[in-house]
Amino acid sequence: MVPARHQSGGCQQLLFSWAAGARLQGRCRCRRLRRHCPAARARMSYATYSDLVERESEDTIYAAADNDRDGELSAAELLAIDKALADATGEMNSYIGQRHDLPLPTAPVWAAQICIDIALYRLSRMADALTNELRQRYADAVAFLKRVSKGEAGLGLAAEATPPITAAGEIRGGEILVESQPRLFGRNRRGVR
Repeated sequence: MVPARHQSGGCQQLLFSWAAGARLQGRCRCRRLRRHCPAARARMSYATYSDLVERESEDTIYAAADNDRDGELSAAELLAIDKALADATGEMNSYIGQRHDLPLPTAPVWAAQICIDIALYRLSRMADALTNELRQRYADAVAFLKRVSKGEAGLGLAAEATPPITAAGEIRGGEILVESQPRLFGRNRRGVR
């Protein structure tokens, strides 16, 4: 277990992220929901070990993380995977945070795969098992994140959807659209200069 200090609203309890891939617990010991705790939300990774196992083959995971090549992932290697996923989340946030407020209310659909691609690249680089495929996946992920930071690609969240165009006088997203006649009086009319 890797403890993460929870400090919101006077709470000093510990949250735990299990190296086996479980997400942060839904409630800390003070019964505050995770979504109300910025310290816990900031530590949430876009992908977990279970996401990694679901999306990648065992060969890819073991080639990247099994440093002693014994065919099993030790506790230290599982912690290295958890740290690589957290570092990948930090790298993603460095790009996303240039245009959007962090932490995001919900994770984008593509976030888990990009987090996994970055984490596998980092793990493979440490284990001298870096392949051209992982290098290309990392380059593609960073290129996409750069597009997100420039505003050329969106997060795909519901809040980003543009509201439909409405007619004059209708309310749209807190705005009132008004249509008026052209100006009748000005400096050049009626002798005003």
